[in-house]
Amino acid sequence: MYALRSALAIALVGTGVRTAVAGAAGTVTLDGMIVPKAMSSINASIDVTEFRDGTGGGCPRLLPGCARAQVCLNSPGSVAPLDAQLDQSNGISQVRFTVGVEDGRQFARCLLVKLTVEGAGARRRYVYCLDCEGMTAAPAP
Repeated sequence: MYALRSALAIALVGTGVRTAVAGAAGTVTLDGMIVPKAMSSINASIDVTEFRDGTGGGCPRLLPGCARAQVCLNSPGSVAPLDAQLDQSNGISQVRFTVGVEDGRQFARCLLVKLTVEGAGARRRYVYCLDCEGMTAAPAP
């Protein structure tokens, strides 16, 4: 018997944002507060184990593993609660966030893992990526 690990990746990219009531469709939120003019992108993957146990012929069996979710917030300005997580010297412990995205999905227990700043001047964009322990499905249309 042998095992081979592979990953199924699903990339979903958010669209423009309307400023409205916190949590409403079309907005990006961080702990229920709207992140102005932000957009989101989602990367969800499921580890899959492929194995043969010697009884099923030549075809392997697939077993799904844990789902992993990452959400990135793309904002024209810095997001203070996320920036506060970058300063390890201030004694603040890692905070877990809840993130809502444009299509209504909610990401739970998210930790900031990366900040990338792209562009310069008025075209500067801040991209904050968070790894999350849970994700809800998008509401039915």
